[in-house]
Amino acid sequence: EGSRNPILTLVRAATTEPAYMAPGKWTSKVTIVSMHVPGASAAEEGQMRGRVSDERDYCLSPEEAKKPNENFFAGNQNECRYDRFTMGGGKIDAVMRCTHGTLTQLVNFNGSYSPNSYQLAMDSKVVGGPSEMSGMSMTMRVDAKRVGECSAKQG
Repeated sequence: EGSRNPILTLVRAATTEPAYMAPGKWTSKVTIVSMHVPGASAAEEGQMRGRVSDERDYCLSPEEAKKPNENFFAGNQNECRYDRFTMGGGKIDAVMRCTHGTLTQLVNFNGSYSPNSYQLAMDSKVVGGPSEMSGMSMTMRVDAKRVGECSAKQG
C-alpha cells in the first residue's frame, strides 16, 4: 500500500508540485497605471509613459525555470539587485533597488504566477539624483505568459 511507504509519499509530493515556471519563450507587457514626475507637465509625463511601457520576449531555460532570476521579472537591468525576493505558493513578493549614478530607484512588486503566466503590480519611487527626477513615482502592471518554445538562436 503506497500510503504506508514514506519514500513513495515523498516522491508523489515532489511530483505534484510544478516547477516554478515553465521553460520556453515568454512575452511580457508593461503598462503604466499611474505616474508622477515633480514639475513635469501632462505632456512630458505622457512622453515618459511611452518610453517605459513596452513588450519584450524572454527565453527561459530549464535551469532558470526552477529559480527565475531578476532579469526574467524586471528586464535586463544590470544596475539592479534585490533587497528581498520571495516566490512560492503561486505568489511573488520582492523589493528591488536600481542604482543609476546618484539616483536610486526602489521598486516594490508583488503578484501571482503559475507555470505559464505571471502578473505583477509594481510601485517605483526615485530617491536622490537630479532634482527633476527625485520624487518621481509610478505604478505599473506587468502581464506575462509563455507563448511557446525557444528557437535555437534565442537559446
